[in-house]
Amino acid sequence: MKIGNNRGGTLVLVIIVMAVLAVLGAAFVTATTGEGLQAINHQHKTQAHYYARSGAYMGLEWLDKYAETEEGKNWLKTKNPKEKYLSGNLEDGLASGEDKEAEVNLSFGIDEKSVSIKSTGREGKQSDTVKLNDIGVSVGEKYVPQISVDMAIFSFGKITLGNKVNIKGDIGTKLPDDGSSITKKGSGTLEERVDGEIKYNQNKEYPLPKVPDFGSKKPVNTSITVDGYYSDITSSTDINLVGGATRQVVVDKFNLGGSNEFKATGSGTLVLFIKDYFDIYGNAQMKISPSVNLVIFYMKKEDEPEKGDLKINGNTGISGLIYAPNASITFTGSSDPASVALIGNTVNMNGSAKSLGNNPLIGTDIEYDGFEGESGGTTIDKSKKVWSKE
Repeated sequence: MKIGNNRGGTLVLVIIVMAVLAVLGAAFVTATTGEGLQAINHQHKTQAHYYARSGAYMGLEWLDKYAETEEGKNWLKTKNPKEKYLSGNLEDGLASGEDKEAEVNLSFGIDEKSVSIKSTGREGKQSDTVKLNDIGVSVGEKYVPQISVDMAIFSFGKITLGNKVNIKGDIGTKLPDDGSSITKKGSGTLEERVDGEIKYNQNKEYPLPKVPDFGSKKPVNTSITVDGYYSDITSSTDINLVGGATRQVVVDKFNLGGSNEFKATGSGTLVLFIKDYFDIYGNAQMKISPSVNLVIFYMKKEDEPEKGDLKINGNTGISGLIYAPNASITFTGSSDPASVALIGNTVNMNGSAKSLGNNPLIGTDIEYDGFEGESGGTTIDKSKKVWSKE
């Protein structure tokens, strides 16, 4: 029997295989191209967001200078004024006028008490918009400065994080990024140890408040029930706040050791002024109710080297805000300041302290009328602002 010629069938099979491969290749190229475009768009969207954030900060600095000009003062005083526009790029700066295709485009709006900045960043075909709202403005009126608690740690000098220290929140220093301004010990990178932004060249000012004059000293005993100037706190002390009250307590020394406890219960704000000395050691504890806002002012001045720095040692728990702009703040031993924010001249977190930040005060402004105020002129309160996203 004679076998027929199969060459025609083979050719058809080859053509079918080549067609399938062509289809698969085209699908692969389409998928790869789509994923590449998606990645590029995501990258451009992220870059646009950072352009928008940076542009808003540039707008805030421009607004601060503009408010000092006669034109700026008149604009801020006018009811329902026209919006102001700036546009340009971050490298060359911003100029007056609106250009929706620019790298950064800003618009400024104003109501009776505050200014808002709308900032749009653009990269490629992607854009992103953020807003700074409720920027405080004062025109020809008395102005009471506020403490802007916007970081877990702020230091005018160096910040050192020990082996087991992890931060929840931003940290920053007035120093430049020279490799030694903010350092850590032990394993992991600095970025892995800080759950927030790491900021340098932060031009902040933190003045000391006036200490209330309560006359002669009162004995502490075991509790404090009214505002006053009290004897040194060296043993267990209770303070109970009722109905959201604000309690102001002034002492020369806060020197707590052993197993003594400093307790603040109830609800309200406890403002503690420590004039000369602050030290917690041993197993001493500061136990602060979650509904109590604790603010510690350590009153050491720049020209008072004889006053000690602020030391928290041993098995210590503490929460609240520690405000010591002219003193070094040092944590050693096994202290665990889980919900504290720090403002100091330098900050050293040593020993086995575990975490810091996660404080409800972070992201808020604390206004205290004991600060030196200013009157007259035009003031833009850059510390008072609220971010939002469109």
